[in-house]
Amino acid sequence: MAIGRSDEYRFDVYSEDRVVRVRRAWSPQPVQPDERTNWRTALRRVEAATGQSFPIPDTKPAFRRLLVGDAGRVWVERYVVAHRLHSNCFGRTPLCWVESPTFDIFGAEGEYDGTVRLAVRTTILSVRADTLWVAERGALHQVELVQYAIEPG
Repeated sequence: MAIGRSDEYRFDVYSEDRVVRVRRAWSPQPVQPDERTNWRTALRRVEAATGQSFPIPDTKPAFRRLLVGDAGRVWVERYVVAHRLHSNCFGRTPLCWVESPTFDIFGAEGEYDGTVRLAVRTTILSVRADTLWVAERGALHQVELVQYAIEPG
């Protein structure tokens, strides 16, 4: 189970015969006014088609997702401050706003190992032991497969 509150997020890691509870302090990231306007513009068509209203919260959730590597490390993808991708894309789609993929990493025993911030438009494909495989999208939208080594520090 994973829970995000206003001052911390926490989750439980279940392994063979025990449960490890992980807690980490967290500061809410605000949804910026321009970002909110952009989302509102994008949602108008959906709201008109469904007849429902979709509120945009003042702050982003604590985390986007949890990934577990084969060595038992837990990668918590956090929301961070978004940046406008291009100055001329305002009002088109929420895809105009991007966040650098940012992960808090925890060991199999629940210890905090650090934070990793990847380049914008990077997708994690695999986490194996101390190796991270990602797909990075370049300026011309080409996709490159990149391998990173996680070094203790």
